[in-house]
Order: sequence, then C-alpha cells, then structure tokens
Amino acid sequence: MYASREAGALGAKITGAGGGGCMYALAPGRQSEVATAIKIAGGMPMITKISREGLRIEDVTQ
Repeated sequence: MYASREAGALGAKITGAGGGGCMYALAPGRQSEVATAIKIAGGMPMITKISREGLRIEDVTQ
C-alpha cells in the first residue's frame, strides 16, 4: 500500500477474507507507475478497468 501511494495512487485498500493477501489502488493516469512500484515491493500487480458493460462470458477455446 505504501509503495502504491508513493508512486502516485490516490488511495489503496487491503481487501479479501481476513484482511490480507489482496489490495487495490486507485491510480487514474498512473497505472503503469503504480503497478511497477507494487511489483518492486514484491506484489503481483494486475491493471483493471471499470466497465459499464458488466459481466460477459467469452469462449476462448477456439
């Protein structure tokens, strides 16, 4: 969390059962920098986007 904030995230939150193992950071416009900081700190970053589309199922076996 500290690494993401220092890299420019507006905020960060620990989430998940038991309050550990996962976190998210809000970093509009600084996603790459924050992801790099998380990786350097030992985390595994995953950049996501909020979508208006909602859930969809795709067949990726073909």
